[in-house]
Amino acid sequence: MGSYYDLKNETPPAYPIFESVRKPVVLESLSNAASDSPRIVRIFAFGEKIAAREDIEIVNLLRIAILESLVFDREGIRNAWNALGPQTRKLTQETAKRRGWEGNLPVRPRI
Repeated sequence: MGSYYDLKNETPPAYPIFESVRKPVVLESLSNAASDSPRIVRIFAFGEKIAAREDIEIVNLLRIAILESLVFDREGIRNAWNALGPQTRKLTQETAKRRGWEGNLPVRPRI
């Protein structure tokens, strides 16, 4: 992030942090661990807190920065599915439906 921001004098906004830091961690973790691993459980417990927020900007941060990439990746979403909480699953299903990627989900969503 230091090539885009003067980290001594400014803090990058949330979206670039999620896109550049959090998303690679999530996707890499899913390719290397089962959905019941402590790391995956922690990642999606945090995602569940975000998905349950009333601030649409925060929810969209999760949807755009993490879930769109996740629902595009059939294996990734299937690996993550059991770690998703109810709000994150709902948001994931809505995201998949919007993008036409419902077939990537491990179950047929009811939206």
